[in-house]
Amino acid sequence: MTTATAEPRTWMTLADVARLAQVQRPVVSMWRSRHADFPQPTAKRSGHPVFDPASVGSWLQRTGRGNNPDALADAVAFAHPADDVAPQTLSALLTLSAITGEQLTDLGVDYARVLATEVDPDDRFLRRELEALPADAAQTLAYADSLADAAYSPARALDTLIEARLRHDGGSGRRTAVSSELCALVTATARALAVALGMEPLTLVDASRGGTNLVPAAAIDGEDSATVILGDHPGEWVRLSQQRIRAHGIVTETCATDDGLPVLDGPALVMSQLPDGPRPLMTDRQILHEVGELTLRMSDRQWALVVAPASALVDRLRDREAERDRDDILRAGRLRLALRLPKGLLPHGGRRQLALWLLGSAHPDVPATQRWTVVGDLTDVPLDESVRDEIATDAVAALGDVHVVRGHAFRHARLVSAPALVAARGDLVTAAPAPVSPATPTPAQTVLEVERLQAAAGLTGRLVRPTGAAADAVPMTITLGRAMQAGQVRLLPGHRIRPRDVQAADPDALGGVVLIGPEELTGASAWGSRRIDRLRLHCDYPAAALTEPGDVVFCTGRRVSAQVDRRGGSVVCSPARILRITGGGEPRGALVPDVLAADLVRQPVAAKAYRTWTVRLVPTSQRAALTTSVDDLARQRDDLQRRLTALTALQQTLTDGVAVGAVELVSATGEPLTKDNAMTAKGE
Repeated sequence: MTTATAEPRTWMTLADVARLAQVQRPVVSMWRSRHADFPQPTAKRSGHPVFDPASVGSWLQRTGRGNNPDALADAVAFAHPADDVAPQTLSALLTLSAITGEQLTDLGVDYARVLATEVDPDDRFLRRELEALPADAAQTLAYADSLADAAYSPARALDTLIEARLRHDGGSGRRTAVSSELCALVTATARALAVALGMEPLTLVDASRGGTNLVPAAAIDGEDSATVILGDHPGEWVRLSQQRIRAHGIVTETCATDDGLPVLDGPALVMSQLPDGPRPLMTDRQILHEVGELTLRMSDRQWALVVAPASALVDRLRDREAERDRDDILRAGRLRLALRLPKGLLPHGGRRQLALWLLGSAHPDVPATQRWTVVGDLTDVPLDESVRDEIATDAVAALGDVHVVRGHAFRHARLVSAPALVAARGDLVTAAPAPVSPATPTPAQTVLEVERLQAAAGLTGRLVRPTGAAADAVPMTITLGRAMQAGQVRLLPGHRIRPRDVQAADPDALGGVVLIGPEELTGASAWGSRRIDRLRLHCDYPAAALTEPGDVVFCTGRRVSAQVDRRGGSVVCSPARILRITGGGEPRGALVPDVLAADLVRQPVAAKAYRTWTVRLVPTSQRAALTTSVDDLARQRDDLQRRLTALTALQQTLTDGVAVGAVELVSATGEPLTKDNAMTAKGE
């Protein structure tokens, strides 16, 4: 292939071609290598070939390749302008077209300048860019119109242009741009809060200094109207935010700032993403200092959503000054919700993980010692639409009074004592003590329910009696990570067993060693139906350790599956693993296998970060008694299950044998069963 040296007015990379064709990037490389008629590169940029968009669009439409039947018409929307067309100029032109509803080529350069002065008399977002238009910029106006036509509107074309700039300019905006999933989460949360707080229309205040896409997304994507207030910060970033918001018909206002933060006097939902465009390299200490200043300036009629690196908001801090700043925020009592967000929400930000804070009123009527915060870890939770709605609901509940928070079943978070959160230091999400369980039955209600279930199961004797615990008592909890550090539990790996060494067996058979893997834990295979020959295990897997009675075997997948191995002597197949309770650690409470297994199963969908899982502790004095009682109930249940299985098989065999004439029914004395003696036998 030969490479030309002249560049067209617009250009696109192979990655742009893939987006235009709606295929994966390697597919385009394959087309280029296999098809001689694929358009030739027109130049190189940073060592990479670039192509003429019109030629690429024509080739895609002519050959029918890709998944975009409108590739030729859409090509301009995926292209980059030539170097002599400033991105700021293009974005200003598209904004003007969106606000006025006019075709730019119909306006001409001179009238576009006049309209810019009318639309933006104070030069907040586009006036200076269009006043600088040269007299011969007609081709630039035509190009902006073609972008709007390809995107079906100037506003959508502006969105595409900004996203392309963030992908390719390599600047600070690229490092702070968040994913569409996070934008959708913050939008859903902001809109839910606005309804719950009676803030209609929604007033959003951008406390950042521009260069982020959270506030524009929250203002644009909502179904209801909104007003956006931006600080009077100089520079391109705030102007770009103004352009994007105004292009979609959203009202914007400008407020004064004090030390970089907006000065407010009415109800508002403040949104802050840190670091922001002008300050992409903010440290955790700088972030916490700014959030602390924001907290101090908020009134009881103002609330705030803060998105920042998890290293600042929820992780253990290494900087003592930063730790003091965060402690001050916690002591103010305004932190109502703290969530560690999933990884990957900063597409161009490396491996940094983000967190979300919700700040609100400190509940002045509640004593400081009784205040609460809601915390959660979403590391393993995909932010699909249902999850976003659940998080928004949790956020609304987190702002409620004590009756609201105790009555709400938090799906992705839990209540913790605010004073204990401050005292615990360290990781706010995983190390938070004293979670409050809503709607906990009273001791008397628990006793009545146990007695009812005993009677239904045909069991006699008294199992429990009420304690003196308060009706709102909460269980002791600990994270698995802390329990492992304290020596209360050990994590043991499973073993890789070759498929050819796995033998199918009757679950009640005695030969071989029982295998326990994901199949058994999820119910796909009966416990004991897969085994390995004992000699084969000894010879080929000398390092394979057997389970002990009471081991909790678990595996992760879309959901966590876990069961207690009561007999022991089994081999756990990878990727399943073992949690072995050692009995050491906390004197205040102990882990019990059945409680641990139940808590593992209750973990959120797709949970994989097992060290963050919260599990309950049982009072040490009750550990042995609970273990014995549960083991006894499990044995009775297994006996009933075996009897039920045998009765079901007997019923089927009996009906099949009589139906084919292989057997006939007899009475207890061995006589053929007739209608008369059958009725007599039934009566007896």
